Amino acid sequence: TLLLTIFAAVALMLASVGLYGVMNYSATQRTHEVGIRMALGATRADIMRLVVGNGMLLTLIGIGIGIVASWGLTRVMQASCSASARQTRSPSSWSQRYSLWSPSWPITSRPARPRA
Repeated sequence: TLLLTIFAAVALMLASVGLYGVMNYSATQRTHEVGIRMALGATRADIMRLVVGNGMLLTLIGIGIGIVASWGLTRVMQASCSASARQTRSPSSWSQRYSLWSPSWPITSRPARPRA
């Protein structure tokens, strides 16, 4: 179980770095849009809400796809195992969903912060 925990931590770290990269790229590409929105009266909170909202939407879509895929693959793996295999718990438990959701807020809010 220690090895699986290490692999899970590495996978979570890689997913976090990937999400940060996508959000940073997205925020960089929308620099002109952000400038226009601020010129038209948007506050920093509005801009932050826009960037973080997009990041959270991407996170929710990814978690939804992951839950459906893990549920389906669990069923396929259970069917391919012998009939004497005991029933296992689905990998989409609440604790695992939270562990995927929790790093998303700081990762998606980082590219939205103003640079000095």
